[in-house]
Amino acid sequence: MNSPQSTVIFVHSTAHWEAIQKQRAQLLGVKPEPGLIKKEKKAAPPSVKSKRPNVGSEISRRRKRWVNNHPQAVLYAEDLRPPGYIYKHCNTRILEQDTMIKSRPQHIVPTILNRHIRRDLKKTHISQGLVTKFESMLMEFIDTWLDDLEQLDNVYLQIASNNQFERYVVHTLSQYYGLESFNNEVHYEFGGPVGVCAMMIGFPCLMYYFWISLEYHQGRLIYPTSLLQVKPWIVNEIWNKIKVGAYPSLWATQVYMGYVVFSFVLAYCMPGPVVEGLPIPSLNVYVSGILNHQTHRMSGNFVYDYFMGSCLNPRIGPVDLKMWAEIRLPWPVLFYLSLSCLLKQYETYGTVTAPAVFMVLAHFLYVNACQKGEECIPTSWDIFYEKDGFMLIFWNMAGVPFTYCYSSIYLMKYQLTTGRAITHNIFYIASLFSILLLAYYVFDTGNSQKNRFRMEQNGSFIARNAFPQLPWGHIRNPTYIRTEHGNLLLTSGWWGICRKPHYTADLTMAISWGLITGSGSFLPYFYFCFFLCVLVHRVSRDMERCAKKYGSDWEKYCERVPYIFIPYVF
Repeated sequence: MNSPQSTVIFVHSTAHWEAIQKQRAQLLGVKPEPGLIKKEKKAAPPSVKSKRPNVGSEISRRRKRWVNNHPQAVLYAEDLRPPGYIYKHCNTRILEQDTMIKSRPQHIVPTILNRHIRRDLKKTHISQGLVTKFESMLMEFIDTWLDDLEQLDNVYLQIASNNQFERYVVHTLSQYYGLESFNNEVHYEFGGPVGVCAMMIGFPCLMYYFWISLEYHQGRLIYPTSLLQVKPWIVNEIWNKIKVGAYPSLWATQVYMGYVVFSFVLAYCMPGPVVEGLPIPSLNVYVSGILNHQTHRMSGNFVYDYFMGSCLNPRIGPVDLKMWAEIRLPWPVLFYLSLSCLLKQYETYGTVTAPAVFMVLAHFLYVNACQKGEECIPTSWDIFYEKDGFMLIFWNMAGVPFTYCYSSIYLMKYQLTTGRAITHNIFYIASLFSILLLAYYVFDTGNSQKNRFRMEQNGSFIARNAFPQLPWGHIRNPTYIRTEHGNLLLTSGWWGICRKPHYTADLTMAISWGLITGSGSFLPYFYFCFFLCVLVHRVSRDMERCAKKYGSDWEKYCERVPYIFIPYVF
């Protein structure tokens, strides 16, 4: 299948539109399609107020912005039809992205966009500034080499840009004219092919090792006492115990995959809010993406591309697989595991302890936040930017549900093994409950402020009453910094206090999951340590990307919001 993409051309008159159609037809080696241009109609009677394209109802924000020439006016495909234009689908071949444009050989036959592409593109919006910036450049490029059709295969236009939205516009404009666009820059992360290969091998092994520590050693980390003991230690302490208690079985596969299938069926069939995300291509899974040449930001190294993925948003029917796997699968499983530990404690001892209740509450808050705010997810970094490869798939399917539960399992295993429950004094328990609830409030409202601000900008905001809707989750009149590219950097709410308030709250909740278990094992603190490394790496990537993307505007933003995590500290 082809990937969704849009083509938006700004025209100033019928003559301009006819010139564009003539250039495009000459470039593709075809005759101009009859019927695209109608004869101009007679002038409208004086009673007609304006010939301006219909841009929404009279009271809509989009209409007001357009009428008042707002610099952030949103333009849709139907708003940009020139005088006399009859809508007709263009044949377009989806190309790799993004910064290099090359002429297309005439023997390549374009393919038609599918139904899902047309549906997504109809509501895609692009600010006028991002389009007009490159339109004249591209038109001049076409005029230059149209005079020498024999050299089509050797002509390039290189456009350097660190702005992903600029590259998106260049990509869409170039494909309208039948040009190939691609990115010739390869940037390795996570140590490149060697680093990602080590992670793909190391993470599953580490999870088995932690399971053995919890199951047989009350959470203590085990290791051989000498080099001579390494081989028998691996065989006796690791491999033999994995074969007995953790070897993949038919029953385990049926239970877990049964839940996966059940969750997918619900996502496919059940009603729910439909929210348009940011403009991105929606492609197939890794193997089919390679076979069909429908890939995104590929490095050319098989191991690295397998880890990072080849596509952004694989889809089966209406289900976005990446979003479904990130929200619907791991967090409910995590909550059920903690709830099962609490029920096991009650079944065995007839009572439950405060730490066990704490973990059920903590995981309930997290899973409920994901489910009630699911409409905010399409504008998040993981959905918009990260590709769907081993990294996301493994961690969503295995890492999140079966490593973030170590605190709950440790509490249960410790009591079953020693006969003593882990408890604390009332002041310590009350403090941790207070910290958890306060951090959750910042986490919930911070994410809500950011995502609803984004949704208001792209016209996808919808009011929901899913429980709980916390105060200050929606900023009515936010302040922001407008960049030269038209993007808005939020400086209101929690986002005016520090740049990553949701990360600070998330890490605070993570450390509380460990503190509730005491200091008898490192494993309850693994989630916090791992998450800290992930967020530091993600923040460094984000800061670097934003500095390149926004330039001096980013410096202004950093002056207004100088702290990243904790005000007056860091």
